[in-house]
Amino acid sequence: MTIAMAMPLANAAEPKPVTATSLVSPAALQTATDKEIKALKAEAAKASKKAEASAKKAAATAKAAANKAAAAEQKAQSAKTKADKALSKAQTDPKTTPAELAKAQQAAQDASAKLTATAAKADQAAAEKTAAATRLAEVNQQKEESLAALKTISANIKAADAAQKAAEKAAKAEEKAAEKAAKLAADPNADPAKLAAAQVAAQQAAAAKAAADAAAAAKTAAAEKDAQTLITLTEAAKVQQANEEAIAAAAAQKAAAEKQAAQAAKDAAIAQAKIDKLQEITANGGTLTPQQQQALDAANAKAAAAAAAQAAADAAAAAALAAQQAAAQKALEDAQALKDIIKDITPVSPA
Repeated sequence: MTIAMAMPLANAAEPKPVTATSLVSPAALQTATDKEIKALKAEAAKASKKAEASAKKAAATAKAAANKAAAAEQKAQSAKTKADKALSKAQTDPKTTPAELAKAQQAAQDASAKLTATAAKADQAAAEKTAAATRLAEVNQQKEESLAALKTISANIKAADAAQKAAEKAAKAEEKAAEKAAKLAADPNADPAKLAAAQVAAQQAAAAKAAADAAAAAKTAAAEKDAQTLITLTEAAKVQQANEEAIAAAAAQKAAAEKQAAQAAKDAAIAQAKIDKLQEITANGGTLTPQQQQALDAANAKAAAAAAAQAAADAAAAAALAAQQAAAQKALEDAQALKDIIKDITPVSPA
C-alpha cells in the first residue's frame, strides 16, 4: 500500500548539529511506498543503536577516568603521609638545620595541596562516571522505546493495509449483490421470495461495505499520521545520536587533556627535583660550578615549560568538560522531546 506522509528534509540523511534542536513537524505531504517507510524505520533504528553505542563509549571513558583519578588520590594520600612523617621527624631531630626544616615544611604543604586537588578531581570523576552510567541506561531505555514504537507503526500500517483490502472485498461483494438483486427485479418471472432475499442481501452487503469503508478510512488516517510521525521520530533519533556522539567526543578530549596534564605534572616534578638538588648546594654554603649553574637554568626552564603545559592541559580539560555538560543538557532536553513523540504513537485494533 502507499501512505501519505511528511516530506523528509533534504538533508535528513545527515546527523543534525548538536548546537540546535532539530525536532521538526511534518509539513508537505507525499506518497510513500512500503519500501520508503521500511527504509525510514531502519534509519531510525540505526540511529538509536548508534546513540547507545556512543553512550557506552562515553560511559567506559568515564569509568576509566574515575579509576585513574581514584588511583591518583591514593598516591597523593601516600605522598602526604610520607611528607608528614618526614616533617615530624625533622621537627623532633635536634640535628635538623633551619633549611632542612623549611624544606620539610614546604614539602608537607605541597603534598597536602596536591591531595586536596587530587581528591576534588577524583570526586568529580566519580560523579561523571555515575552520570555517564545513568545516561547510558536512559539511552538504552529510549532505544527500546523507539524500537517498540517502530513496531507499533508497522502494525498500524499493516492494519490499515488489511482494512483497505477488506473494504475492496466488501465493495466487490456489494456490487455482486446489487447486480443479482437488479437482475431479479428486471425479471417479470422472478420468484418474489428470491427477489426479496436478494434485495435484503444487497442491503446487507451495502451496509457491510459502508462499515468496511469507515474502518479503512479510520485506520488509513491513523497510519498516515504514524507515517508522518515516523519522519519526526527518525529526525529525533538522529539528533539523539548526534548528542551522544558529541558527549563521547568531549569525554575523549577531556581524557586526552587530563593525560597531557598528568605527563606535564611528572615533567615538572622531575625538573623540580633537579632544582632542589642543586639549590641544596648553595643552601649549605657551597657554590655552583658553571656546569651546575647551566643545569639549574635548564631545570628552571623545563619546570616553567611543564607548568605552562599543565595549565594549558587543565584548561583544555575544563573546556572539554563544559562541552560535555552542555551536550548532556541538550541530550536531556531532546530526550524529552523524543519521549513526547513516542507517547503519541498508539496501536490501532487490527480487527
